[in-house]
Amino acid sequence: QQFGDLRFITYLDEDILLISDDILWPTGDATTNNLRLYTLDGPERFGFSQAGETVDGSGLDNATFVGWAADQYPQLQDRIEGNNGETFTLVGNIDTNDLVPFIDPELGQVYGPEDITTALAWDVDATATSATIVSFLELIPQNPVAVLPTGEWKGISIEEFAHDENVHIVTEYERLEDHFAGDVNDGRYIDPITGEVRYGITEAQHLGRIADNLKSGDENARLGFKVHGFIASPAVDRAYASIGDSDYGDTDTYRFEAKSETEIWLDIDNSSNSLDSVIELVDANGNILARSDNSTNDEGLVHDATRVRPYFTQDLSSHVNDLTKSSHGIYDHWTVNHKDAGLRVVLPGTPGAVNSYYVRVYSQSDTPVNDITETNAGNGSSWGVYQLNIRLREEEMLPGSMIQFTDIRSAESAVTIMGQPLHSPLLGEASEVLASNDTVDTAQPLGNLFNTDKGTLSLAGEISDAQDVDWYQFNVEFDSTHDPEEQLFHQQFDTRYGSVILDIDYADGLGGPNTAMSLFQMVGGTIAVPVVQLVAVGEDSNIADDRAKPLSGIDVQDLARGTVGGEDPFIGPIALE
Repeated sequence: QQFGDLRFITYLDEDILLISDDILWPTGDATTNNLRLYTLDGPERFGFSQAGETVDGSGLDNATFVGWAADQYPQLQDRIEGNNGETFTLVGNIDTNDLVPFIDPELGQVYGPEDITTALAWDVDATATSATIVSFLELIPQNPVAVLPTGEWKGISIEEFAHDENVHIVTEYERLEDHFAGDVNDGRYIDPITGEVRYGITEAQHLGRIADNLKSGDENARLGFKVHGFIASPAVDRAYASIGDSDYGDTDTYRFEAKSETEIWLDIDNSSNSLDSVIELVDANGNILARSDNSTNDEGLVHDATRVRPYFTQDLSSHVNDLTKSSHGIYDHWTVNHKDAGLRVVLPGTPGAVNSYYVRVYSQSDTPVNDITETNAGNGSSWGVYQLNIRLREEEMLPGSMIQFTDIRSAESAVTIMGQPLHSPLLGEASEVLASNDTVDTAQPLGNLFNTDKGTLSLAGEISDAQDVDWYQFNVEFDSTHDPEEQLFHQQFDTRYGSVILDIDYADGLGGPNTAMSLFQMVGGTIAVPVVQLVAVGEDSNIADDRAKPLSGIDVQDLARGTVGGEDPFIGPIALE
């Protein structure tokens, strides 16, 4: 359907600090697509810039920029909404009676000070059925014409042992003062018929997208979320005044997107001892899918089988379980409160579809309900802080280092990253240096294998020609975990052994070389001139767990493996001291 007569207007009324001390500073030209309308605080000179595409291109299609206007509040708004509309011009229609022009020593021609309002307008092609108009609002954190010094501070450094897992850390949206039903993150709303407080999902705080599995995370799909939240005391957390003086407990509601049939863990950790938490997983229609009360003894773990199980083609007995899945003793180390809630669930939905799911956190009441169709939110009496973990595996996942929502200025180097990322499936802990490492005397040091958090040293190297030999040196020491005088397995520090595997991947079968690997032990000399003894040699290998799965081709998507051809060497397990 054609648009017909249509005008698109972006309007800005931005009060910077005080209401009537702002100034308007227009810059650029609409004909050259660099028009900017700055609304700045008069004394402090920070604020916002309003702009948009004014010349035909990818940001302006099937529409024409008409012009812009400015006036004090509310006159511009009244004219735009009135019968006669506002007059927009390419050079700007400014009411100079209200926005008095003057020359600022730094900015030049400006208008005000006053309560500034600005608007930009485009006319859409009446015969078009689609159009593109790009407009934007830019934060101006400081005087836009100030000459900024450099090197005032070193900058931000992310160092070697900083966490780098793709887990997003989130702070719960919460008012500083008393918060009320209907706020963002608040699950409550007022029933228009009965006037009662109900618990819904419309104001849920959005967390983002959960990846389909541990190997498919990226900047848009996270491997998990860690939410720092707080359940307020019922004594200060009241509903709308029209409901009366009855107390209603705080309820926090979060939304995330995930593909159905993805198994996730919902886990409350590091909570106040005063908080008895409950977790509910809710679908997009507000139906409760699963609930957990205490994860430490599976108390209150219930689910709606009519909503969870019908979607699945697998014949599984249950898709809602406690946190424990592995038989290898992976403990919930961060739970210090036996009343922490937690469960794991295979998300229901049409197979392969990405759906919205909701998590509700609240305080348990003195009379818990077992009916999965009814929530007990709002009836709790406890309060305190908590950390909500939404993740893709049983073992705890620690959020990576993040820099966001910041403007880094005047630093020697804005962000310096050293030795990262440590756990990327594509990059290792080290790579071959450009300097020569062709002899044992020039071996490239990799460090202590047992000083890595996962007991792994991954190295990327290259065999440049048939005569190239690459030497590397690593240590096997328990110095970071045990005192030198401490007995471990009845062994002293200098005679303790570690079980080690050496494995070369992604060479044979992928156009790489046919390699061999030798392991030497230093038995004398110095680091600069070591005396070594041959310990083991690895040539061809055929380790089932390192090769592709049957009927899977080369299976390079499985990053837990890595050997495609049978000529990649493998040594171990071998006990090294």
